[in-house]
Amino acid sequence: MPAKKRVQAGDIIAIPFGEQQVAVAIVLHLSKEIVNGIMVGIYDRCYGSIDEIRVEDLGGDFIDVPNYTGKQMVRDGDWPVIGHRADLLAATPIPELRSANILYHKDTVVRMLSREEERNYPVQGGAGMGYVENQLRKHFAQR
Repeated sequence: MPAKKRVQAGDIIAIPFGEQQVAVAIVLHLSKEIVNGIMVGIYDRCYGSIDEIRVEDLGGDFIDVPNYTGKQMVRDGDWPVIGHRADLLAATPIPELRSANILYHKDTVVRMLSREEERNYPVQGGAGMGYVENQLRKHFAQR
């Protein structure tokens, strides 16, 4: 059995989600609070194959606010690591996300939110492999 890959912030991962459809994301944070949780930002680009992705050219907008998924897809090789960009990680703002009325930045509680403030912050979520891949299919089918 091959060794599982270690996931690091700044890793660039390929997310195959259909016939000749691959998205690319950057690992923004490895949570110590959310078991196996990693925050990823998925770039608003679709490729025909992993070989088409030029890691050095990445940047730009994400398809949505970065949020959490499981690192097992990366560790197990379903979403392969195709590079590492510490410079891109350093230049990418990490969003503050809320869970109920608690505002978090990465694993740190920032503060409690009032009911009026809650709508100003995206909800902290966690999406599995199937959900992420289905969202990518929907997103890129609309283009």
